[in-house]
Amino acid sequence: MADGTKAVVDTSEADEAALAVALGETSDATPPETARTRSTPDPAEPAEPAEPAAKSGAAAKRDPAEETTPATPATPAAPAEKTAQVEETAPLSTAEIAAELAVGAAALSNAALLLAADHTAAPARSTAATPAEADPDTGSLPVLLPAPLRHSGDKIGGRYRLEECVTQSEAFSSWRAVDEKLRRDVGVHLLAAGHQRARAVLAAAKAGALLNDPRFVQVLDAVQDGELVYVIREWLPGAVDLAQQLADGPMEPYDAYQMVRQVTDAIAAAHRAGQAHLRLTPRCVLRTDSGQYRINGIAVDAALRGLPTEEAALADTRAIGALLYAALTHRWPYPEDRYDLQGLPKDLGCVPPDQVRAGVHKGLAELAARALCAQPPHHLEPITTPEQLAKAIALMPRLRAPEPPALTPPSAFASPATRPAAPPTPPPCYRRTPPRRSSAPSRSARGHPPPRPGSGADAAARW
Repeated sequence: MADGTKAVVDTSEADEAALAVALGETSDATPPETARTRSTPDPAEPAEPAEPAAKSGAAAKRDPAEETTPATPATPAAPAEKTAQVEETAPLSTAEIAAELAVGAAALSNAALLLAADHTAAPARSTAATPAEADPDTGSLPVLLPAPLRHSGDKIGGRYRLEECVTQSEAFSSWRAVDEKLRRDVGVHLLAAGHQRARAVLAAAKAGALLNDPRFVQVLDAVQDGELVYVIREWLPGAVDLAQQLADGPMEPYDAYQMVRQVTDAIAAAHRAGQAHLRLTPRCVLRTDSGQYRINGIAVDAALRGLPTEEAALADTRAIGALLYAALTHRWPYPEDRYDLQGLPKDLGCVPPDQVRAGVHKGLAELAARALCAQPPHHLEPITTPEQLAKAIALMPRLRAPEPPALTPPSAFASPATRPAAPPTPPPCYRRTPPRRSSAPSRSARGHPPPRPGSGADAAARW
């Protein structure tokens, strides 16, 4: 060539397209010019040693024109690097070029399949991403995995048959179910196992089960079954929650005292055992037929909603104060309306119950203000723990139960038409009376003989 380099065939990727086009137009026989170009050395290039027949694979025939070419003077041997380069870029046959192109096409096909598989698996990887944390201000659960869709009649754990949905939210659902093994009603909370609160709910349920206090609704089971987490609790069919009790109006002072005393003693005992409720509402306080109050959802209700656990003692004390405030005034002590109770005006602040409703028991009103308000009125000392609240209640004089109204005979209020008829007067009782004795002297005394027996007055007296 003009620049003094030898022309060789390069099988790089840039020339594969041109070679593929040339395969269809080039015949098996190589033109003499091409052969001469490949085999004729350049006068300026040093002579290369002959390549052994074992490496070429076949003896190539010399072109007659090549034999008549005058020999060039011998030049010093080329360096080893140049010889190796010439051997690496040796010319390829048509079959070898076709085989290389076929291998390249197969590699491109495999790469395309892998790329498509990566695009298909991308959504699955994004779904399994680490969930975001709950909002620390509101404590609301993120919509990561929705509540498991269940219907009445479905069985959980092969034992609990769902009957009635009590609560349905984006993260969990609560049901009344039937334990087919023990033939009794139970409460069930359902949660997706992939939810970020699933482990906290299981831990809270197991801790609540270890409390073993009859004043709390007992946790019977807490299981993760595949993609489902369920918590089984005791069901009280005849119990009425505090919200239903307040539907008709405020409670009597004695009933409000009994409620706050029992609830405070139970919550204080739970805090001594290392537990806290964290979401004590009128829906969680249940009154049984015997008049005993029982508390539902200790720690579990807060875990289901992702509520913070900081300042647990203060949170439970404020909740008890809100319960007593609502029981005395029939108003919710916050601006929003909750539990079928009307809230207080926003600009009113924290005022004692006796300023909201007349006739409220003064001792209970001060107790509610101390437990609920950060700065109670009348320079009262605030109460910040359930233990302090229990001691304050114990120092109060006991309230007596109201006396039952006197029973009045129903006949006093009955109309004359409805009064029962008087019984008939019995007939008079006739009694035989003895005869009178005359004060006159007897006949014998006057000289007359006595009458004969069976005659006269004696006979009449006998008859």
